[in-house]
Amino acid sequence: MKLQIGKSYVEAMVAEFPVLGTLKEQLRFGNKAEVSFTQLSDAQLN
Repeated sequence: MKLQIGKSYVEAMVAEFPVLGTLKEQLRFGNKAEVSFTQLSDAQLN
C-alpha cells in the first residue's frame, strides 16, 4: 500500500529523518509525496 503525504508533513519528516530526503524531491512535482508503507520504519510512521 502506498501513502500520500502532504508537503508540511514531508518537510517535518525529512527534518527529523534525513534519510527520507527523496520524499522532498517529489515535492517538485506537486504538493504530495508518495511512499510505500513498507519502506517506513515504525518511528517514521509515528
